[in-house]
Amino acid sequence: MRVAAPRISAHALFGPYCRREHVLADEAAVQRYADNRRYIAMRSRYDSPAMRSLLLDLDSEMAAPGFTVFKHDGTTTVGVTSRDGRRLVIKRFNTKNPWHFVRRAVRQSRARNCFDFARELVAADVATAPPVAYVESRAGPLKGRSWLVTEFVDGPACLDYVLGQATQREAAEIAARLERLFRQLAERRITHGDMKASNFVLRERRFPVLIDLDGMRRHDADAAYEAARQRDRERFMKNWRERPELAVCFSRVSW
Repeated sequence: MRVAAPRISAHALFGPYCRREHVLADEAAVQRYADNRRYIAMRSRYDSPAMRSLLLDLDSEMAAPGFTVFKHDGTTTVGVTSRDGRRLVIKRFNTKNPWHFVRRAVRQSRARNCFDFARELVAADVATAPPVAYVESRAGPLKGRSWLVTEFVDGPACLDYVLGQATQREAAEIAARLERLFRQLAERRITHGDMKASNFVLRERRFPVLIDLDGMRRHDADAAYEAARQRDRERFMKNWRERPELAVCFSRVSW
């Protein structure tokens, strides 16, 4: 029978909370905490007693009746909750089997990769879901599952909206905004790794917001960067194969 780990109090892990210290925190500030079972990184501007409580037991939140799950498979579980008047997305990165656990245990967690790149994109004014925090379960130096918390971005997926509702003119306007975003990534030699149109949320049905940064990478070598960028482009253009009138709009986008 599995024995539940003893629950640690928020005060024991985080220490005392002072609203004055955190509510006006610098945008780039990140607080980091750890005990023998977990590692937590949280942007200071989101710190609150409610957020601390949430980060200590994300699995219980994800199992609660009010948690809305919109994706669950062997790799990830994703859903929406609320804290401090904000809607939040929690993404848990699952381990599929013992071999998958061993491979991931000594690498940087996918949650941290998302969190670090999202912070960089936000600082560079590249539209992405604002990162809130990430949590890693640990056993000594080994990492287990990890969780990412971001703000919820309201809007339809770019793929669904463009294929289902957008006029050709609207598609062209979205393509122009995507071109700016792609150029911003190119300036930083960053590739996404899964550049599906469904990985863009259209805020106000007009402004693309890039999500799902699990596979995002920065490249030093020219050959590796060009190969990865070409894969991103091919994956993105694959979305429009059945709609040649839309493919024209997106084929003109400069990467």
